[in-house]
Amino acid sequence: MYAPTLHDHETASDKSSIYSRIQLHKHMAQSSMISEDPAIERSASQFAHRPTTLFDDEYLQSLPLSKNKHHEDKAEQDPDWADMVRHLQQENQTLLNSLGKCHDSLLRCRKDKAVLEEMLENQKKLTLDQELGEHLDMQTETSWHRSEIERFVEQVEHQQTLANRQRADLLFQKQYLLLANQALKASEQEAVTVLEELGVTKAKENLPAIRKWRACFWVLIAIQRFYLVLDN
Repeated sequence: MYAPTLHDHETASDKSSIYSRIQLHKHMAQSSMISEDPAIERSASQFAHRPTTLFDDEYLQSLPLSKNKHHEDKAEQDPDWADMVRHLQQENQTLLNSLGKCHDSLLRCRKDKAVLEEMLENQKKLTLDQELGEHLDMQTETSWHRSEIERFVEQVEHQQTLANRQRADLLFQKQYLLLANQALKASEQEAVTVLEELGVTKAKENLPAIRKWRACFWVLIAIQRFYLVLDN
């Protein structure tokens, strides 16, 4: 707000003194002045409207009550101002309602997120338990197969050991029979030589085929009994 200065209203002859008499417009806002001369009244009571300056306006607006009074004066001077304030208040209330709804929606979303995260965690645990169970079952089945394979290997090794032992026994029996046969032949040859020196001759006897077959049969029976003895 522009305030007329002292220079604009001076009418006295001596313009060099700041305390000279001046004429002020009573309806114009002008700052109060102080004079040393009590005959000259230059106070705010001379004006119909309270004189103010730009500093006074800013100071009054800084006070809470003055602010409200200032807004009320503005509202009375400008009817559109009240409508604008009302419209802004409505928009503010609408924004507050929208913010409240957004806040509620955010809370619901967070709650749904927590529920989904819990469901996901439970699903992960369930899947992990299933995979662990399947893995354990597979390990159990693998262990069973391994045990069966080891048992079969042991059986095969045992059979191989028995077969090797029987083969060694047969070889030993063969060697024994060969040696015994050679000894019998040598003994029989010595006996024949002694008998020939004594002049005794042995009559040749032709054995029938059935006796030869019977002798082979008894030999086979003896060998089979020998196998049974080895198994036991």
